[in-house]
Amino acid sequence: MLVAVYGPSQGYELPEDAHEFRGPSFEDQTPEVSFEDRLKVPISAQDDMKLGDIVDQAAAQLGVSSRQPGMQVSWIMPIIYFFPPGLPLGTMDRAYFSIRTTTQAGQPSWDILWQFIRVDELLASSRAGLIDGDPRIPCLWLCYPQGGAGPGFWADLVSTWNTLQPALDLVGAGLLASEVIGRIRKRLGRAEETLPDRFDGLWTTRLGRPQDLLDYLSTGPRTTEEVAGLLGCQPNEAEAVLWSMGFVARNNAWTSPKTEGADADTAAARIIFEAIMEIRRLGRQPSREELEALIKRLTS
Repeated sequence: MLVAVYGPSQGYELPEDAHEFRGPSFEDQTPEVSFEDRLKVPISAQDDMKLGDIVDQAAAQLGVSSRQPGMQVSWIMPIIYFFPPGLPLGTMDRAYFSIRTTTQAGQPSWDILWQFIRVDELLASSRAGLIDGDPRIPCLWLCYPQGGAGPGFWADLVSTWNTLQPALDLVGAGLLASEVIGRIRKRLGRAEETLPDRFDGLWTTRLGRPQDLLDYLSTGPRTTEEVAGLLGCQPNEAEAVLWSMGFVARNNAWTSPKTEGADADTAAARIIFEAIMEIRRLGRQPSREELEALIKRLTS
């Protein structure tokens, strides 16, 4: 990977103590500089290395760090460009808050924040035509959030939980048994009682790559403690996430509802699980109308 540096950094003219970044602001690396003359940082990257880590390694070599304690440079940067970037710098043309990944067959899959995508996934997304520019040349332009970016899968997940409730009110009563609706609400209530809101940074990171959690659970039943270890959270938090994502617990081991029976709780779990899978299918949170259509499909 070759990280191309662009400048000047956003807010470079501010007093040093008001700037988001420590270090150079690259005022000599304007878009007019040719690629041959541009400052570039080569990074040796394996397939499983994340793009955010690549950018952070490049920033460290350049002497750039964050002024926010414990915050990596990549986490302040809301967008990433790939060479050549959209101009002027800051335009949303060719800029990515998140990047759509693909399945092994090359079909669009989870849309995740750019910091979390792995090199192999990034290259696959490029082959599928899901990004503009050269994926092997990400552009380091030091910018900071000014609105417009949602916090990835975690935000979509919480919003889907919230949207599923009115969808149940509108179509659920005529299509689902009252016991199933009650169990859906009970499951979603666990998340509301235990977990933070959609803008929580810690959970944005913990569930930054939903495919990793789903792959982990697909390899066999997992205990609550094992899932808590994977997510880096408390067991009661892991349990709330699993209940509210539609997984089924049997003897403290969690499985997909597709592998279980036809009781009311499994029926409720399947509705929730398929609602979450709509995020993968659509690349965004589903609307109320889309969830209503999903309920109708699952009950037809």
